[in-house]
Amino acid sequence: MTRNILLPMIAFFTFAFMACGSDDTKPGEEGESRKDTGKKEDVSTEKETDVKEKDTDDKDTGPEKQVDTDDTDTAVCGDGLLGKNEACDDANTNDEDGCAGDCKHVEEGWSCYPPGRKCHQMAICGDGKVLSPEMCDDKNHESGDGCSEMCQIEFGFKCDGEPSKCGPSTCGDEKQEGAESCDDGNTIPFDGCSPLCQKEPDCSQGECVSECGDGFMLNEECDDGNKLDGDGCSSECKIEKGYECVHDEACEGEDCTLVVDAIYRDFSSKDDDFDVDCEGEEATTGLVEDTIGDNWKPVLKKDGDKDTCIKSRDSFNKWYTTEPTKVGKITLFPDGNGNFVNRWGEDGEQWLYVAEERLSFCAKGPEVVDCYHEEDADCDEVCPDVVEEYPDYICTSPCPDDYANRTCLTSPNPATCDDCPNFGAGVEGYECVNPCRQNDTTRGISNWDVCEYGAPRKRFDGNPLFFPLDELGADSIAVIPPEYGSEDEDTWIWPEEEEFTGKAIKHNFFFTTEITYWFTYEEDETAILNFTGDDDVWVYVNGQLAVDLGGLHPPEDGSLVIDKQHSYGMKDGSVYRINIFHAERKVEGSSFRLTLGGFDMFRSYCKAECGDGVLSLGEQCDDGINDGSYGGCNEDCTLGAFCGDGVVQDDFEDCDDGNFTDDDDCPSSCRIILIEVE
Repeated sequence: MTRNILLPMIAFFTFAFMACGSDDTKPGEEGESRKDTGKKEDVSTEKETDVKEKDTDDKDTGPEKQVDTDDTDTAVCGDGLLGKNEACDDANTNDEDGCAGDCKHVEEGWSCYPPGRKCHQMAICGDGKVLSPEMCDDKNHESGDGCSEMCQIEFGFKCDGEPSKCGPSTCGDEKQEGAESCDDGNTIPFDGCSPLCQKEPDCSQGECVSECGDGFMLNEECDDGNKLDGDGCSSECKIEKGYECVHDEACEGEDCTLVVDAIYRDFSSKDDDFDVDCEGEEATTGLVEDTIGDNWKPVLKKDGDKDTCIKSRDSFNKWYTTEPTKVGKITLFPDGNGNFVNRWGEDGEQWLYVAEERLSFCAKGPEVVDCYHEEDADCDEVCPDVVEEYPDYICTSPCPDDYANRTCLTSPNPATCDDCPNFGAGVEGYECVNPCRQNDTTRGISNWDVCEYGAPRKRFDGNPLFFPLDELGADSIAVIPPEYGSEDEDTWIWPEEEEFTGKAIKHNFFFTTEITYWFTYEEDETAILNFTGDDDVWVYVNGQLAVDLGGLHPPEDGSLVIDKQHSYGMKDGSVYRINIFHAERKVEGSSFRLTLGGFDMFRSYCKAECGDGVLSLGEQCDDGINDGSYGGCNEDCTLGAFCGDGVVQDDFEDCDDGNFTDDDDCPSSCRIILIEVE
């Protein structure tokens, strides 16, 4: 194909058209074929705008694509043929679709190759330019700085400008911004707006009403926990074009955790109902009403209770209505049974109890029958009568310990170390003793049996040292209750914390705990909630009392089952709330165990569908063809060679300055088009 050059003549003045311009030639109608307008250009040569055939030594720019062009100067915008004085031609004369209605301008962030087809968007996350569908672009690919690796605004941040400058959004300032879906002027949970300023379900009528953006998918196509457009799930909780949304069900594996918000309120020995003299050996039921109050708090049945040292309804109401002292989080870890439970260690370590080392019986040893006073004798020769009497016994020399240097008969199939319940099972801290040393009275056993020696080790879920407000002051040291390893569960002399942790620390004992957890009730699934707590513990499901462990008592276990037979008035597929209330009112012991399981939060997770022709978060481009051609997209929705990559593709471009902008020497189309001015 011949390459011509357009030269300026005396009768006309030519200039390079950049970001905008006008043409006296009226654009043709969409789909109209090229027409000869009769207007002749007084030039000695013409600049070719066709795509020349690719030379064998050219740089590889992907698969060849036939481009329809017109060498004449009679460009008719909208006919799908790329004229020499057109920046683009997408076979229509519409604006705001990537190619301007007069075909003189390619909008920023669009590619209009090949001509005759609709333009497609391009967005390079990390280039500092915020182009749809990006919500931000801070010129990096790191998450955790406010703008994620997919150029999405992260929870707790707001972003502005190009490149995006991101900073923390201030939840609680009554200004909804960034990724916030609400802001009620505080960071207290369970009041309709979470500590992260995300909308909470409204359960005022029992069955919770799920609003778009609260992370619960009820009568919605999706709900990803925010009300932002462009991330796959729209501000109206509709699945956006180009995305596929799935429900983020409970995760599995050792690294999976469930985190719940908790409100703590601090009290002291000066407050009524705390640091009291009442004692109790078991929980007291019936202290509170069977139905939760209108403010989602427990209601005391009587105006005070002397046996449990509750002075009055007014004093009781303060437990859960005074201004929160602290909003914290409790992390629950997989318990191996499909549920989640809190634990003593920050990283999910169980509480470990190690008892005193001791020797214990494993299995009965062999029976021994005396045969001969010397060693290495043949039993058939030296004691034939004994051999005849015990035909199944084995001639053994030397005999067990107390028959040293003798020959004897021992019973067949003697016990082994594998018969020991701990050593045989590989339990840490045990060794096998075989035989159990007849003369070793220090271990308390004198026989030929098989024994094991070691310290019993027990691991426990929950936390026997539950002190979330220690930073506010201390009252007393702590002791460890029998439920966490004491060998004698009937004793009231509990060992101090120092015996287990090596630290003698005073703790803050007087506080209350409030937890709310929302869940979707599935009647065909079984949800299990287990508790160990002291002192008072109450749990409500759908506003109905389900666990009643009131009063001052040692750690007590409580559990409830939620299934089709125990539905608490709930409807299948609807969202409800569980309310958990706990009070620590006496010194020395504070334990708390919370197990949750069988609940599906139904938060949506949306991802782009590469190849559907819609540019979505995480994709650089998606033209629906994805064949890697110039101006198009690769199979993985990354860009092939394109205008703006900084490399001039001679077959397609006159220039390429590495950007999509028009306010410089190279326009966003990478084509220098000419306009005649008389």
